Amino acid sequence: MYDGCRVTPQSIYHYRILNKIALSQKEYFPAFLISLIDVKLGRDEAALGWLEKAYQERSAMIVYIGIDPAFDPLRDNAHFKDIVRRAGLPPLRTGVPTAIYLDHQLPR
Repeated sequence: MYDGCRVTPQSIYHYRILNKIALSQKEYFPAFLISLIDVKLGRDEAALGWLEKAYQERSAMIVYIGIDPAFDPLRDNAHFKDIVRRAGLPPLRTGVPTAIYLDHQLPR
């Protein structure tokens, strides 16, 4: 605790986001990584905005939205599904955790 402020994991993530955004004003920082931080904070709309920017930047990391469990909270979102479609990724089944989805997709 510092002057009545509590340090929580969420406040640390928020601090990191602010630093990354400030850094991206001076030098390149991947929009994809900022979206990852936002989704972990539960800031879905902000995460989708950064994913959109990552898609527009043609980020190679965009392919991971289909398999990274961090993006599970966004799977039912129409904007997220649209980014998946435009990125040319296979459509995801909604309501299915990534680990189960991947297991289902692997050849046996």
